[in-house]
Amino acid sequence: MSAAPGLGPREAAVLEHLAAHPGLTATELARAFGLAAEPYKQLAALQQKALVVGVPVWHPGQGRTVAHWSVAPTGSAPPPARPWIPPSYAAAVNAILRPSAPAGPAGTLPVARSCRHRRGCSRPGPARARTRTCSSGLLPSS
Repeated sequence: MSAAPGLGPREAAVLEHLAAHPGLTATELARAFGLAAEPYKQLAALQQKALVVGVPVWHPGQGRTVAHWSVAPTGSAPPPARPWIPPSYAAAVNAILRPSAPAGPAGTLPVARSCRHRRGCSRPGPARARTRTCSSGLLPSS
């Protein structure tokens, strides 16, 4: 099988190997090529070009589904592309979903956390004795 134009050397090798040995998992492909990691990026790129197909199959020994990869049939169409989102719309959605901190005067310190346990902890902070002060500083708390 000749490699399609626009493929990298590893993508072409994966495509040729799947043509000879269909139904391999990504781990089996990595073992066949002697790779330290699975070729997920290459498989995803080939799937976006409609050159390979991953069929999810349940593997009871692993307790999960695993994709068995094979060469796509002739005439396959690539999966639909993600819709284009205008940058102004994306910025407006991000502003709603991730509001920025209110702007305070320059030089203000951030609000103290309620807990000294660790960052992001929701436990209430330590109880502190509250005292009122006056000009002499002698008024007890009430």
